[in-house]
Amino acid sequence: LDRTIRIWNANVYPERTRFALPAWSIHTAAFTEDSKSLMVSDYNQVWLLDSRSNRVRTSWPTNHWTIAAAISPDGTRIATAGQRNTRGNGGALIRLWDVADISKPMELATPLHSATTVAFSKDGKTLFALCRSEGQAASSVRLYSAGNGRLLKAWGAASQSARSTEGWCM
Repeated sequence: LDRTIRIWNANVYPERTRFALPAWSIHTAAFTEDSKSLMVSDYNQVWLLDSRSNRVRTSWPTNHWTIAAAISPDGTRIATAGQRNTRGNGGALIRLWDVADISKPMELATPLHSATTVAFSKDGKTLFALCRSEGQAASSVRLYSAGNGRLLKAWGAASQSARSTEGWCM
């Protein structure tokens, strides 16, 4: 494992870009809608890469056990999900980061054990989160306002509504 992110143009070989990151294990990699930025995360770090200039725009520690991350379609916000501390316990934690000012992430409330998936809606206004209770495979789906972090709706994964993720950037 060489800890390298490689980007290819699907129509042309060889690779177009290569980023060597000091990541322990890459969990998430996602482009913005215009493909100008690439967000990459590992267990406790996020990198925002400029895919045109092949440079790291910024990076920061999440200060929590990061299981998943997502970038808004316009690239202005990043959501990280996981557990409250870097030992992988302490309760679920979802943070919403404003890329222009990463110093004050918004923490989104969830009473569950861990948050395992996050995704923005196509318009970037809503954040989808999948959370689970400790020791259980059953999950809870939660929808938050990406603007103010307010919980909009929550339901158990057994419901019919929770099974459809159509229209979500996953």
